[in-house]
Amino acid sequence: MTARKKTKLQHFEISIPKLTQDRFADLRELYAETLNNLTWGVSRRRGILMTLKVLGVSLSTATPWVFIQCDKTIAGSVRRFFKQPSVEADFKPANPDAYTPRFDIYVHELPPLPLRGKRPCKSPLHNDVNHTHEALEVYCEENTKLSSRSLCGSKITVLINDTSKSATIGGLISIKTKEGAYRTVGITAGHFLAEEKPMADTEINEKSHLDLDAETFDDEEEFELDLGSLTHETPAFSAGKAAQSENGETIETLVAIGHVFKTSQNDLQHTPNLDWALFTIENSSFSLPNIVASHKLIQVADPDVRVSERMVYLSTAMSGRISGMLSSSWSYLMLAPGNGLVRTNTLKMLDKTAFVTGDSGAWVVDLMTNELYGHLVASDVFGVGYVVPMEDIFKDIQLRLSLEAIQLPGGTPRSSRPEMAESSFLLELISRPAPPNVSLDRAPRYSDSGYSSMNNTPFSSRRSSPKDKDCPISRDR
Repeated sequence: MTARKKTKLQHFEISIPKLTQDRFADLRELYAETLNNLTWGVSRRRGILMTLKVLGVSLSTATPWVFIQCDKTIAGSVRRFFKQPSVEADFKPANPDAYTPRFDIYVHELPPLPLRGKRPCKSPLHNDVNHTHEALEVYCEENTKLSSRSLCGSKITVLINDTSKSATIGGLISIKTKEGAYRTVGITAGHFLAEEKPMADTEINEKSHLDLDAETFDDEEEFELDLGSLTHETPAFSAGKAAQSENGETIETLVAIGHVFKTSQNDLQHTPNLDWALFTIENSSFSLPNIVASHKLIQVADPDVRVSERMVYLSTAMSGRISGMLSSSWSYLMLAPGNGLVRTNTLKMLDKTAFVTGDSGAWVVDLMTNELYGHLVASDVFGVGYVVPMEDIFKDIQLRLSLEAIQLPGGTPRSSRPEMAESSFLLELISRPAPPNVSLDRAPRYSDSGYSSMNNTPFSSRRSSPKDKDCPISRDR
């Protein structure tokens, strides 16, 4: 049978009305659990992205679409789900208006890109890993402590079976146990430690928990993304980094920092993965202040009070020091090997380049207030980065490790009692002075370029519980 000719879609950066975003959020809530069941299968390990993009054959026909990136193994099931009459009636109403707009659906058969680095290593030194990553020795480049006043943005490396795996060090955090003991540890994105397993034959045709009849609902895509219309480019590496990428690393260029302490991937027990890894600092020369822009970081931003996109700064191990715009709206990622969607903000570089492997874990900092928003974990086919809020990560670490408090060194601790922590944060926010030479009345408000408002997703994985308001994956409305 002759393949059906597909219509090419282009991506446009156009602002989306707030009413459209609100309707999108309502539909996300309505179908959260159903979509979570649908995506329960093999692709959980590869990641899933659900967001909102402006797509069209031309600029004059461009409209907001539900945009999903997922593994090919479940793409058909996702398409069939949205073609059910009851679902289609919600997303494609017969008489659309400003309050109930039409959303077409596009499923791109490629998971979001985790931004970890991986390459062969010529060093004879390696670690053998079976079921846990904890106790792995971690390294950074030898010149880090000599050329930098901070670990923020430095490259972190583990050597496993002649393979070098890398990410970007976000910075250092301070944790307090229930017994009152304090400890300073480093943090980065946890997925760089993950083992890549080939897909088993039994997984190729694995069905989701919400299997739909393929004969009743056609799962063939009528459209295809015009990848030639994308404008992002890869950042230019320095000569040294380019040579390193080609030739691999050697143990002579690395110095030990400490060991992997805890990771978000271990003992998830069917809960969302917020993608973090903690490591010990056993070399005192690496106990450096957290500096990403020009001043020491001491404050984590509240992710629920920001109402506009913000200009931010980050330092990555591979792309270097870069600036971008961070959205105030939410997109959602299912991060392997977790079960459930995690809320993220989108991040776009100002120079329209794309993030590269090895950038994951980089801290994202407000250029005006020097507040820490979160760390970078993945990117999509458009070159857009996705940032998990640091407040959500702190909540997850505190819960998983049963900590009394967690904070940036020198900052305000997050109490083990969430309601007290939130009250303390609000009081501190009210009394916080403006940054030097900056008037709060004259602080710039960045207009919506179309990027921040368009990157939302229709679904979350809320699970009702008495403490639902403290769940990192929920959206407070």
